[in-house]
Amino acid sequence: MDQPIRGDAKAPAALTPEHAPLSEIIDALAGGQLTATALTKSYLARIQAYDRNGPALNSVRAINPDALTIAGEIDHIKPSVGRPLAGVPILLKDNIATGDKQPTTAGSLALEGARARDDATLVKLLRDAGAVILGKANLTEFANMLAVDMPSGYSSLGGQVKNPYAPNLTGEHGIPVLQPGGSSSGSAVAVAAGLCAASIGTETSGSLLFPASLNGLVTVKPTVGLLSRAGILPLAHSQDTAGPMTRTVRDAALLLNVLAARDPLDPATQKQRRPADYTAGLSTDAIKGARIGVPSDANDPLNDCFYGKLLPDRVKVMSETIKVLEDLGAIIVRANMPTPGWIGGPGTTMAVLNRNPLSAHKGTIARPPVVFLYELKHDLNLYLRDWATDTEIKTIADIVAFNEANAGKALRFGQDFFLAADMTRGDLSEREYKSARAMDPALGQDARHGCLHEPAQARRGAVRRRDGRRDCRQGRLSQRHGVRRLHLGDGRRQGHARLSARRHLRGESLERAQATAAGLCVRTGNARPQAAAGAQFTARSAAVKASRSVRAVSSGAHVGRSASCSITRARSCGSRKLAQTSRVSRMAAATRRALADLPAPWIAAQTVPRMNSAALRRKPVNPSWRMRVRCSGARLAMNSSPATASRAMPRMTKFIAAAYWSP
Repeated sequence: MDQPIRGDAKAPAALTPEHAPLSEIIDALAGGQLTATALTKSYLARIQAYDRNGPALNSVRAINPDALTIAGEIDHIKPSVGRPLAGVPILLKDNIATGDKQPTTAGSLALEGARARDDATLVKLLRDAGAVILGKANLTEFANMLAVDMPSGYSSLGGQVKNPYAPNLTGEHGIPVLQPGGSSSGSAVAVAAGLCAASIGTETSGSLLFPASLNGLVTVKPTVGLLSRAGILPLAHSQDTAGPMTRTVRDAALLLNVLAARDPLDPATQKQRRPADYTAGLSTDAIKGARIGVPSDANDPLNDCFYGKLLPDRVKVMSETIKVLEDLGAIIVRANMPTPGWIGGPGTTMAVLNRNPLSAHKGTIARPPVVFLYELKHDLNLYLRDWATDTEIKTIADIVAFNEANAGKALRFGQDFFLAADMTRGDLSEREYKSARAMDPALGQDARHGCLHEPAQARRGAVRRRDGRRDCRQGRLSQRHGVRRLHLGDGRRQGHARLSARRHLRGESLERAQATAAGLCVRTGNARPQAAAGAQFTARSAAVKASRSVRAVSSGAHVGRSASCSITRARSCGSRKLAQTSRVSRMAAATRRALADLPAPWIAAQTVPRMNSAALRRKPVNPSWRMRVRCSGARLAMNSSPATASRAMPRMTKFIAAAYWSP
């Protein structure tokens, strides 16, 4: 028979569960002052009073219909070493799979009603420990990787989560006065408002820390591999992890004792190292001697990019907090950090056009991490294949299509990140992704280390690589005719697009190889307009017969799943003459029509006169030459031919991607 978890524990005479920490609730259950059923009913009543009515916090997206039944079955079981959470009601973020009647939706209308084949590993651990899964908490849709500038806590399925300390909304669009933090918004708000004993959230980059800080809670962002990721609807496997939301540090340690375990479904957990008991090291003087970094150096004010922006009242609060830490014996280390845009290093972000209709920065370029966007498609497709049931949605492309078909409800803030992610290959084979991973020494050792479902994915990746080599051969054949053709369409079928994406200009930094293009419309043949969210250079080798090529990262009505622009150019092949100058002329005309749609101060149509094909026949292109053409107050860097630069090639489709602008 299991021993009581704390034999000397005495629960307070009048425990109020909505304000009590998890450790006291466990003691009350162990001492018989509470039952699982009574505790569950208490939380359900508060959810009805404060989450559904009253301030309508909207933190709980769905109640587990079996919660009371499960609680009744556990009533006779007391918390013990074997089942430390017996009878404790816990909420899960709605991107953590449960194999019961509860849907797992990530807050998306596209996944409404979608269920999971099985419990996520951490859910199994919670059930084995005796926890009552109370329901699913609301969240920022798809862990805040759907749209640029989406308010934290908003999802198309669950609506807007409110901060319990300031639940008011402002403006006609109902934006919170005080953000609840995201993406684990509902998980944090529910604990802060006393709607559950504790909750589980997830984080890729700040999704535990941010909401915990805005709701006065304690959380732990575990190292990847400490908690299993299996069964968590993913954003990026290289950084995804789950974590506890609690009222005290001891509560967080109690949950880590249950959740930190090796899992054969997650290879990252196989090298896990953890103490036998996370609560053993807790003490009132534990902070003594701890080195705590503060990203603010008074001796370097010009580089104080974090604390230097704080208002005086906030500076006072932070100063008082730091003083408390010093009084407790902490060693404060002050040092400025790089600006957020350089934390990952050059080449680690991707240009995505912000088309969020409610964003104050609409029309500007957002720069999410490359790793997030590339892993999002790869990992989400695997989850939908291996875990999701009761849904017709099988890929990220299906979600994009559903959202477009239901834009009135599903796309209040757009889906720019999903559009950009959907145009990646989805197999993590791109050099842009591998280069971004290599910027982190720990991750760069193996660009696919710890990837879930690796064996099956590796097999599919091998097939795709074979297809890619075949496509490259097709691309080289098209070059032998002297012209690189312009294509807009499905990148999976365009060999030349893959070829250009695989060759990088030697010596060219990845940061310089990135470009930002906005509001660009291109028409060619019978293709529909394509709005380019940004353009990213993938330059080919300068030592061989190659100039630059542009790969557009697009968000808009797409002609295919991967919009790619291959720059038109002609070259000399010994004594062989150019046989397709008529095609070049037709493409120049198509370029001229496309540029006519660009608004000022972008390039006007008259800057691209009719192509002089005769000049092209006389003078072949030399890819090593460069020139800058001034137009509409900006300069566009491009490749050009030698003698005929002012008449021929610079006026062709080099303008298509508006690739590299400098003031």
